[in-house]
Amino acid sequence: MTKRTKWIPILFVLLFSLIIARLYQIQVVSTRAFSSGKVDLIALAEQTQSREILLDSGRGVILDRRGVPLVGKDEYQLLVFPQSKQQWDLRQDSFQQLSSLLDVPLTSLQPYLEGIKQPALLARLDKKAIQITPERAKQINDLQIPGLQAVMTDQRYSSDYVGSSIIGRIGRSRHLLENRYAKQVEDGTFSPQSRVGLSGLESSFEVFLHSEKENIKTYVKDGQGRALTGSALRWKEQLASEQGQYMIQSTIDYEIQAKVEQFLADEKVEDGAVVVQDISTGDLVALGSIPTNGVKTKTGDSPWENRAWLEANPGSIFKIVTATAALEEGIVKPNTPITCSGILEPYHLKDASNKAHGKQSFTSQFADSCNITLGQLGEKLGGSKLQSYAENFGLGRTITWQGQTSFDADFEQIEQERPGKIYDPRTPKTDKAAAVYTSIGQQDTKITPIQAANMVTALFHKGRAIRPRIVTEVRDQSGKAVATFPNTYLPTTKQLKDSSLQAVRQMMRAVVTEGTAASVRQAKWALAGKTGTAQIGESKLYDKWMVGFGPYQTPIYSVAVLLRQEPDSNDPRAIRIFQKVMDFLYDYEKQKAQDQKDQKKNPVSDNNKKETKKDSPNGKPKNTSIR
Repeated sequence: MTKRTKWIPILFVLLFSLIIARLYQIQVVSTRAFSSGKVDLIALAEQTQSREILLDSGRGVILDRRGVPLVGKDEYQLLVFPQSKQQWDLRQDSFQQLSSLLDVPLTSLQPYLEGIKQPALLARLDKKAIQITPERAKQINDLQIPGLQAVMTDQRYSSDYVGSSIIGRIGRSRHLLENRYAKQVEDGTFSPQSRVGLSGLESSFEVFLHSEKENIKTYVKDGQGRALTGSALRWKEQLASEQGQYMIQSTIDYEIQAKVEQFLADEKVEDGAVVVQDISTGDLVALGSIPTNGVKTKTGDSPWENRAWLEANPGSIFKIVTATAALEEGIVKPNTPITCSGILEPYHLKDASNKAHGKQSFTSQFADSCNITLGQLGEKLGGSKLQSYAENFGLGRTITWQGQTSFDADFEQIEQERPGKIYDPRTPKTDKAAAVYTSIGQQDTKITPIQAANMVTALFHKGRAIRPRIVTEVRDQSGKAVATFPNTYLPTTKQLKDSSLQAVRQMMRAVVTEGTAASVRQAKWALAGKTGTAQIGESKLYDKWMVGFGPYQTPIYSVAVLLRQEPDSNDPRAIRIFQKVMDFLYDYEKQKAQDQKDQKKNPVSDNNKKETKKDSPNGKPKNTSIR
């Protein structure tokens, strides 16, 4: 063996000893201040493994139209971690007591706790709200079930509370903050690490809702990415710059919103929406939407977007526009006899039933949703007039409240609203075939459920489309309004003849009494409406609609129901949900009238009146006059 080769093993031993020493220094001696930058390696490791649960965002409160908090009010909720079958078997008695305290059956609670993958705040189960009083919170915590704890929260970590798809999400997005709020980030008002509204009202009203006073609970994951419970839970409170909390006064009604969400779930709708609009003011009362939990669907749209402001093919509900235009232009009258031969050439247009309706009045043809009759009218009207009347009803553009305010020259209440379209820019208005198919809601036409409900509402405002509100005002902590959103019509809209509008309303009533929506004749209110089925391109999927108003004699609400991309062209659920919503609204209005009657009989004292006004700061919507 040479002298050089003798040194090789010695060098290996020395190098190995240096590596061991260095690892000892890193992991034991200098864990909290390693390297010249004083990097805390334990903190970095925890940051990599830990996750956060936001219990209190510090953001402002969003109220429903009667002063009920939709989000932002601190209440107890159950913080739950995934529970294994073994954990459940070990503590059966404790889980039985928990079931009783939550008023939730074990048959629902067990599969939920065993099925979740990440910790969550349990706001609802099987579409039933879970309410926990302070007394029950103590009883729950006394059970000492690992991974289950009643905590005080403002609900913003929950994803399934009533109206969650309207309120929207919040999260950390340095890029978004620096792009949208460069001035606030630069002057230090907003920290680049703070949470920001990503969608819905949380995004639109970020300038009022933003806060950096957060109450967070952290947990640690194991090597397999599973959440650890019990002692791994830690509190973390971030107290940075604070701004006074504002209250966002919305037009949403909590009770109605909860019901429309329940009806969508009960009917097992996978992708769809329900819009309820106050006809007198145009305010949006409910915007039910499925999915609500970020579940991906076949439509390809964002699973977090409220379907009420996403566009879809309208099908025959667009015939409301065509009928109005034809009556207004004097092409037809309600009692005009029209013959349907079952096909319209040279456009190869057939009726949905593949049967000729024969000779009937225009009202009956409309009630039967005859494609041939409405296609003939579309051919006579032409593309330009169809476009003009559709725009007058608020189609083909964003319509929810936007305009100049004291804090923003170009403010939008719903930033993610889609405009839809009437004609593709590449389609000439002189194309007769395009006019024929547009007149029955096919071709390029797309509208949103909000636009659909607003189109019906316009029938009671001389044909002019309202700019619907979802928020009426923003108030500071003293109750003073710092921003208001006046009720307005869409610009450039014109009034139509009362005779034309009255005729369309009567024809919509005939849809219920003798036509395609005859199944809702037994509803609690006398209703009027229009059905719609739109085939999506060459696919075998359909957008299913039902729109209308009620009660017929003294209308209060317009309602639009949409089921997106359904495989069955005869799916009855849109019509069924429409009746369920209207029946609930009947009961709701009846109860409201009874409450008002009781209040007159037993008026509260002046002191109680003042207290009630404070608790429910907007019992009656403000700014109801429409400009």
